[in-house]
Amino acid sequence: MGERGVLRRLVAARGRRPATAALAAAVALCLAAAPAVELFGLGYRVQPFHFNDWAAYAGAVDRWYAGKTVYWTHPSGGYFATYLYPPVYVLGFVPWFEAGLADPVAALVGGPPGSDVSAVLFEAGGFAALWAGLLAAARAVGATVDRLDAVVLAAALACFYPLLFSVKLGQVSTFVAAGFAFAFVAGERAGETGSRGWRYLSGGLTTLTAGIKPYYLTSGAHLLRDRVRLVGALAVGLAAAGLSLAVFGIDTHLRYLDVLLWGKGWTEPPLSLVHWHPGYFEPLAALGNVTPLLSAVARAGVVVGTVAVTLAARDARDPATRWATFGLGVAVFPLVAPTAYTQDLVVLLVPAVLLAGVEYRRGGRPWLPLLAVGLVHVHAYVAFAVSAWHADAPALATAAVGVLQPAMWGAFLLVGLAAARTAEAAGRGPFA
Repeated sequence: MGERGVLRRLVAARGRRPATAALAAAVALCLAAAPAVELFGLGYRVQPFHFNDWAAYAGAVDRWYAGKTVYWTHPSGGYFATYLYPPVYVLGFVPWFEAGLADPVAALVGGPPGSDVSAVLFEAGGFAALWAGLLAAARAVGATVDRLDAVVLAAALACFYPLLFSVKLGQVSTFVAAGFAFAFVAGERAGETGSRGWRYLSGGLTTLTAGIKPYYLTSGAHLLRDRVRLVGALAVGLAAAGLSLAVFGIDTHLRYLDVLLWGKGWTEPPLSLVHWHPGYFEPLAALGNVTPLLSAVARAGVVVGTVAVTLAARDARDPATRWATFGLGVAVFPLVAPTAYTQDLVVLLVPAVLLAGVEYRRGGRPWLPLLAVGLVHVHAYVAFAVSAWHADAPALATAAVGVLQPAMWGAFLLVGLAAARTAEAAGRGPFA
């Protein structure tokens, strides 16, 4: 992409690509509006800071310390707002939990030792990891990233509302997105060095990242193109399972199976317009309004289609095919998850970067990933505005749910672009 940084390159090309430059400016203005929304108190109305999800993670650590099960139910039944991840991931929250209890750290952050301090540290760590991961991913797809780009990316991430939404909840979304970014970078590093170790690492990082939520497993699409990555993914998965059983025992894992059976949204119809909230995201609402079974079948079809187009693509030695395949696996998850929320959409930044690289490489449409990012950014604001509009007509409310979701269109753009670029490479056998 040349010697100049991404931002300087974009500015220099404004005469040749005026539409792309105008779109970039519009997205930048939308991002820049986020601090003003927060400053004037509107952000609190959209989503206040409460770190409730971190409280669930910290609660699991605290219960494990006390010898109790890490899964618990409300008196009314169900596991809503409790710890819902596989047992072994409790270990990943321990360092942050302990750091928050340290007096010197608490004093540095500016608060008493406790869960909120842990949450601040946890979210700061996730932000830094995602920032570094996206910079590395951009370089891996051929971008020359200078200091100005790094500073602008940090500012943009701080304004990107799904990320801010995640931070307010104390969610794990930034670490998930960072994990996928580094899994991609490791795979590309393998091509530069010829070392199988990086390919094993790419597969292993994919498993560790995706394993936290079962529906993230679509991110393993790139594993179908590379036996070494697949072996690395399976080896790390088996090692994590063994560690989990050794530390937490069989009973805890049986309880986790109960959590999975409890589920979140598989058989529930989409919310009516009058019940929307800023975290609401239901991309297949139009189908779910007919019957939840239809949307479940559609999700299964999307997964099968992703596998088919990935296996049909030619060998993994072609960079654009690798990037598109990796991006497809990550981008497709919001469409197949039984329930996804605004904070989960942070992960779409990874395929956006990869697909921008694909489009620049082939002289295509790099503005499409940029548009997708803008749509995802404004999603919570639109959902909040819509939730404040209590429609009296049920038919209108039902129809509106299917179309008034900016992130839905952003996800469709990313998945469609990634699938198209992967399908273009259809040809040879499934493994390189």
